[in-house]
Amino acid sequence: MRRRHCQIQQNNVQRWTVSYADYMTLMFALFVVLYAVSLSKEDKYQDVIQAIQSASQFLHPSRAGTDAEGILSNRSNDINETNGPALLSDGDQYGLGYIAELPSEQLSDVSPYYTGESLVALQQSVQSSFQSELDEGVLSVDLNGDWLTIEMSGSLLFASGSHTLLNTTKLQIERLGKLLKPVNNMLRLRGYTDMTAVNDEIYASNWELSALRAISVLHALNAQGIAGERMVIEGFGKFQPVLFENGLVDKLKSRRVVIAISKFALFDHKALQAESDKVIRSEQQKIQRSPLPDSKQMREVHLPNNRLIITTRQDSQ
Repeated sequence: MRRRHCQIQQNNVQRWTVSYADYMTLMFALFVVLYAVSLSKEDKYQDVIQAIQSASQFLHPSRAGTDAEGILSNRSNDINETNGPALLSDGDQYGLGYIAELPSEQLSDVSPYYTGESLVALQQSVQSSFQSELDEGVLSVDLNGDWLTIEMSGSLLFASGSHTLLNTTKLQIERLGKLLKPVNNMLRLRGYTDMTAVNDEIYASNWELSALRAISVLHALNAQGIAGERMVIEGFGKFQPVLFENGLVDKLKSRRVVIAISKFALFDHKALQAESDKVIRSEQQKIQRSPLPDSKQMREVHLPNNRLIITTRQDSQ
């Protein structure tokens, strides 16, 4: 019995290699066929994919996958959109119900209705007006991408566990309001606290305290003539403290408000309506303009998507 058992194992032990070899041969043949088709006739590639999908119970056609039209028929550089959306900062936060669109040739030159005062110019104005505060370290200015941030620390703003502005801040807020009132840039007022947990009759948590600190600065700027629709508040609570070089929390500088000035301006409905009225008037003038007489010579008018019109009309564009 022992001898027979060993003999059976020896006869069947290499049987798996035959199946594996057949599998690898079929896979090799499949990829050779796909590679040959993709090199010879790109228009046949879609037919091969559909045949494989229909023959397999594991693959299903997908409009977003290999069943999409135009696969391997166009190079990426051949794609040319005549129009496209311009994704602007918080494009619909003003209740428009849509995201504004600009022609593709204008995407690199954002409309003046969306851009505000130069952040570089604002940075220079703030640094010139608050030079003493910058030297003392109670205020810092940083320009990073689309935002100019003005950080005002706790010694300049608040007492511990309070959102009431100190008397020494009135002059600074007034000076800052004079710089920000003539421009139309959007503002984000970000409030912070130190790591000390807050939970009393006034503040349920550090979030409420940080948000109320941002609101205090908002009301102070609004009193200086800054439009309320330009400002947004954010409360970060105790989760972004300022640290010393040794890693310990700087409680004084953690009690702060950061005024973030965006490069984007408040959406100007009147300016947009005026531009729309201008376009409408221009179109009406084109319609009312008397047509030119037909020319005696034929001419070609090339349109998008490789269309061609042969006409004698002189008013065809």
